[in-house]
Amino acid sequence: MSRSNQPGTRLLYSDDGLLYIISDHYETVNSIGKWK
Repeated sequence: MSRSNQPGTRLLYSDDGLLYIISDHYETVNSIGKWK
C-alpha cells in the first residue's frame, strides 16, 4: 500500500487527557473527548 492511498487520519492525545482527531494533515483539529 502506498502512502497516497492512506487518508492521513491521526489520533492525538494530550498529557491532561484530551483526545483529538485530525483527518486532513493538521488543517482541521477536532476534539473528541477525554481518555482520563
